[in-house]
Amino acid sequence: MLEAGVEQYRCITAQKALLDAERQINRLQREYEAFLRHELKNRLNPMLGYAELLLKLDNTDLNAKQQEYLEKVIGGVEHMGRLIDSLKKLQEFERGIFNIDQSPCDIMAMIKQSINEQSAIFGNYASIECAYDAAQTIVQGDAHLLPGVFDNLIKNAVEHVAALPADQQRRVAITLHNEEQWLVVQINNSGPPIAAERLERFFEKFNTDRQTKKEGTGLGTTYAYLVTRAHNGQAAVESDADTGTTVTIRLQTVPQITVVI
Repeated sequence: MLEAGVEQYRCITAQKALLDAERQINRLQREYEAFLRHELKNRLNPMLGYAELLLKLDNTDLNAKQQEYLEKVIGGVEHMGRLIDSLKKLQEFERGIFNIDQSPCDIMAMIKQSINEQSAIFGNYASIECAYDAAQTIVQGDAHLLPGVFDNLIKNAVEHVAALPADQQRRVAITLHNEEQWLVVQINNSGPPIAAERLERFFEKFNTDRQTKKEGTGLGTTYAYLVTRAHNGQAAVESDADTGTTVTIRLQTVPQITVVI
């Protein structure tokens, strides 16, 4: 009897020690990530400042295209700053805390912007086809977080086909349509199918196929999944040899208001 009591005490003590260690690890991780966000912002701020100063100078030596590129640099740095600020919110999403800023967001406009950016980078390596067949593309959500969903998924799709041999079709097809109260966005790429073991973990952290993607953190799909879920949306993926890989994002649209006069 005494031995059973001692063994039970040891089990309880071990469990408590394990929980304490887990809390300590989580605390250290949060502190490290907060430090990392702070350091990244410190590096970005001078870059933004110098670019803005260049744009404000008498740009007689810059042509219209160079000024346009400089404005894109400023926009990119500002976007990175917002993403860094969003990291803390993503950590909350992982813990099941879904507090987001609410405003009307035009998903079609976000996707068009993302396509323009990816075409500027990968235009010579992949084609992006678009089909917009949605009467309602406005959702209620966070205007700083939602663009990253489509930036990451479109970028992943383009990179996947850009790695194909030159004699193969390098195509990304994006479609938008409505299903009742849902806006459905599907991003399909013609690349090789994803292996079944990776497909099951598609939205998990660091799940990157190094054979087709040499760089990257493996966090893009996780970001897309967490932000979609935080907006009460749905994210899914399918992949096979016949149709390629399709990521589907479903977001609830804002109900249209009919005004009766």
